[in-house]
Amino acid sequence: QELARQALEGLGDSLLVVGDPDAVKVHVHTNNPGRVLEELLAFGSLHDINIDNMAEQKTHFEQSALASEELKPLGVVAVALGTGMESIFEGLGVDVVVSGGQTMNPSTEELLGAMARVSAEKVIVLPNNKNIILAAKQAQEITDLQVEVIPTRSMTQGIGAMLAFKPDSDLETNVEAMNSAAGKVTTGEVTYAVRTSTLDGQEIL
Repeated sequence: QELARQALEGLGDSLLVVGDPDAVKVHVHTNNPGRVLEELLAFGSLHDINIDNMAEQKTHFEQSALASEELKPLGVVAVALGTGMESIFEGLGVDVVVSGGQTMNPSTEELLGAMARVSAEKVIVLPNNKNIILAAKQAQEITDLQVEVIPTRSMTQGIGAMLAFKPDSDLETNVEAMNSAAGKVTTGEVTYAVRTSTLDGQEIL
């Protein structure tokens, strides 16, 4: 991860490299995407390559935001999966809910569109999944709106963050309170085992 970051330094800006020893996700703004791909090939095979003209996206979505009649001071975008969870977040004060979750991650473009629909000068984004945090940070880099991403890794953390949200407070106060609230939430999940195994003498099917 660190070697990949060092190889790409100087080739562009807004560089993000996240992952583990087996696989990393890379985001960079560059005028030479071919050179970036060549550098990354030295570390292994490349998958899910996506090259976008960010200048065009930026113009499109910022024009959408400027077209709104009046911007409110602060708004919230959250990612949620299922109509039930969408209703919960809307009830807690989320302005725009983006459909997405573990198996259907929204794109940077979809998150940009959601930020524009909030019609707010400042926007807080709740990804509510570890796989969506990178896309949210990419959208944060592109837009001219003042955006803060609370790195919520589950919808329960997102709910905890929204319980601390106070629309009458300023952005900095809300970010601090929501980060703190989300960090206090411990999430557990139950799923089907992918294979039969034994744990502490108990057979898992």
